[in-house]
Amino acid sequence: MEIYMFDGETKEYIGAEDALLDPLETKKQGKPVYLLPANAVFDRPPIAEGGKAVIFDDGWKQVVDNRGKTAVNADRGIFEIDYLGEKEGDTIVTAEMQKGLDDGTFVVEQGRIVEKPRQMKAAERRLERNMLIAATDKYMFADYPISEGEREKYRQYRQYLRDIPAEEGFPDISVLTFAEWKESA
Repeated sequence: MEIYMFDGETKEYIGAEDALLDPLETKKQGKPVYLLPANAVFDRPPIAEGGKAVIFDDGWKQVVDNRGKTAVNADRGIFEIDYLGEKEGDTIVTAEMQKGLDDGTFVVEQGRIVEKPRQMKAAERRLERNMLIAATDKYMFADYPISEGEREKYRQYRQYLRDIPAEEGFPDISVLTFAEWKESA
């Protein structure tokens, strides 16, 4: 006779062993009586289906096994799933969501992955633009060693940068570096 064991905490099936005879009860009842340790049953569990684990919860059941996958919720933010089954409020991060998080088109907001708000995109573009303007400040000083022609190019580039928020498609546009702008002009 076999016994089927499960983890005391997760209730997940962990294996089978041969049951041991209870010598006193076997003698007393005149028939084989087997010992049943804690977290073990005599009922054979089903074979786990793909993407599922078998647990014992008043009988054997199959539950979703997303352990190791990335999820998001309001309390934990982005995290790796470390439990069996599904929990309300947890959302599995799909490949598309992960790509969006990586490239900045999606953000985590109140435990959900959403498209980055337009205001946030605009603020990021303005910051990028402001950093490029600040990086060209030195070229505007009369004593900076460049020709007047080159200084004029930088003036035009800085005007291009200042005009970016008024461009059609803002903030979903690329902000060009001076070298890229000069090449495209």
